[in-house]
Amino acid sequence: MKSLFLCTLLSVLCLCRCQIMKYQDDDITKCVNKIIARFIHPGIIIYVVDTFLEIPYPVIYQNTIFHQFKLFRHQIPDVYVIGCENRNINEILMFLSKLTNFNSRAKYIILSDSATVEEIFLELSKYFIYNAVVLQRNGNVITYDPFIHEEAVPQKVEPLILGNCLSINITNLFETKLPTLWRNTTIRSVYFNMFPILYSINGRLYGAAYEKLKIIQKTLKFQLKIKQSKIGPFGSTKTNGTYSSMLRFLQTREEHLMLNSILLLNNQLSREFDLSPLYVAVYQHWVVPKARILPYWRALMFTLNLTSRIFVSAVLILIALLWYYFGNDDLIASFELHYQVLLESGNSKVIKVKRTSSRILACVSIFGFFVISTIFKKEMLRIFTSYSYDESVKSVDDLVKENLPCALYQESEELYRFSDTIYRTYVAKCTTLPPNTDIEEMFTKIASGERISTILSKNAYNGLKNKMHKMGFQNPLVDILPNQVKYEYAYVLLTKGFPLYHGFLEATRRLVASGIAQSLENKHYSPVDKELKSKEIVHSQTLSFEEVSVALYVLVAGLSISICAFFLELVFKYVQDQKMSCKNKNHQRKDKVKATVL
Repeated sequence: MKSLFLCTLLSVLCLCRCQIMKYQDDDITKCVNKIIARFIHPGIIIYVVDTFLEIPYPVIYQNTIFHQFKLFRHQIPDVYVIGCENRNINEILMFLSKLTNFNSRAKYIILSDSATVEEIFLELSKYFIYNAVVLQRNGNVITYDPFIHEEAVPQKVEPLILGNCLSINITNLFETKLPTLWRNTTIRSVYFNMFPILYSINGRLYGAAYEKLKIIQKTLKFQLKIKQSKIGPFGSTKTNGTYSSMLRFLQTREEHLMLNSILLLNNQLSREFDLSPLYVAVYQHWVVPKARILPYWRALMFTLNLTSRIFVSAVLILIALLWYYFGNDDLIASFELHYQVLLESGNSKVIKVKRTSSRILACVSIFGFFVISTIFKKEMLRIFTSYSYDESVKSVDDLVKENLPCALYQESEELYRFSDTIYRTYVAKCTTLPPNTDIEEMFTKIASGERISTILSKNAYNGLKNKMHKMGFQNPLVDILPNQVKYEYAYVLLTKGFPLYHGFLEATRRLVASGIAQSLENKHYSPVDKELKSKEIVHSQTLSFEEVSVALYVLVAGLSISICAFFLELVFKYVQDQKMSCKNKNHQRKDKVKATVL
């Protein structure tokens, strides 16, 4: 069985070898070597794909027929020599484009006789491959002008025959450049609603990211065909090398520009997409539920915890018992006396302490109760001059300690994936948000009181919180931790090889160097910050009714109870008097009866 398999494999390889050998005549080999010699330099990477041409330079032979490829991940090819005898050029390009080191800006030498030249160039233009020549068996070298119709993906091409390879001057070969006055092209773009960075209202776009793009658009003179993504922001890589969400649109070339400025950059993104830096720092923070403000009566209840209350009560009872045992007073009077000492209130009764034991006990109890009373008063002063909060989260350590549920995008989870701290274990338990989850939806859940945390940029947090204020929420129950998780620079993302990429680089460089980018950031985010600060709850120095209401409520409750007790005492005394009156009347009757009998 093994021998049969080996024989079959060898026969297939021999067949492929025989088919490819058609290109190995001297003229074709000399022609390819002549073209490569024009661009050879130390360190050049040459891929020879689906052909066995004998090239006298260091090359990497690759074969796509069996979907096997020697992948040199960090070596970007400078020259591709592709044989199209056994596979369609579209199949080869589709296979190559899935590799992380695919380079559409390389020089392409296509060996083909089976397909029309127009079809080859149309397929090349779909991948933004513009520096390309087709070499035919008769020695003709054919190229094309991809920018003649001012379209990034032209609908038709006009092949240009340069002549026989061995006789033409190849000095100006592969010199295709974007014309300076190339205008009016339409860029297919995609965006996702991410308030306040980029969002739409009634079909019109707003936000700092869109303002910057409009300036770039005005500079480069292009049109936009805008599409809103419904499947989520950005995206992440999958195990098979493909992307999700908006990145998938760019990877498959359905769209060519992402309007949202992308963050969470990694090396793979930089290899598979064109990135134009905006040099605008974006800070990521943990967003957590905000502790609720405790009412004053609840804050007073929490001045001493249960253990402290039990301890103080036990000490009070113990000292009252000792005082009673030392023969100074009765038990009730002893308790009342030390309760007044605890509260530092006056006592109208003058007590003469003669015994040494009682004097020592009095000194110790006065000192101890004075410390307790001072601490209690200090806590009361704090309560009435500031706000107390319930279950406040002030750091990531508090998140871990409380084991607060969290929900993060996959990109945020990767920040802690290789950490050796306790945060890694905590983040590993977090729920992974689907790519189509809107950050506003997540923010609203937290602000509405749901006990959950996430990671957002500070600008997004401020914008969404201000939006909730405008919607009528006086105090959204959401807070941001001061320590940043990380900060990054924003990038404009384009499909790899897009012809306007260098124009974007220059435009964004000028945008930053002139200060316009920072000015736009300040224009959109500074008013939001000021408005949020104006809505912050500031404690007034004037004593309010709410602050003294607890004491008034206690006073009213005490007066009500004392009045009720007074009336109960009257009723009780009335009942007792009635009973005594009845008894006296009965005695009088008995006495009269006895007197009558006698």
